[in-house]
Amino acid sequence: MNQMKKLIFTLMIALAFSACNNANQTASNNEENTETAPQEEVTVMTVDELLPQIDGLVGKEVVVAGDVDHVCKHGGTKMVILGDSSDIHIKATDESGNFRADEVMDHRVIVTGIVD
Repeated sequence: MNQMKKLIFTLMIALAFSACNNANQTASNNEENTETAPQEEVTVMTVDELLPQIDGLVGKEVVVAGDVDHVCKHGGTKMVILGDSSDIHIKATDESGNFRADEVMDHRVIVTGIVD
């Protein structure tokens, strides 16, 4: 189970970064439109709130916040974010790009992604 927890958020960062890229493109497209669509409210969970319900969220998109404790030194493809009593591992994908330790280490991040 602990191994599963460490691999849970492998895709979360990927979606977060790709969402940022898409947001910039969408903003440019929306400047041409005079109407704005209502925005959905997003519930941001902590690591500790997410883990008890993780089995029911496999394959679903979630938003989680935590403090970055570690970024993989071999390419920046993985990072660990901490809750108060547990941690999760997040893996970048080709779409998201890699994590830069100098930008995220010891900072609070909010990650959107799919639970794996």
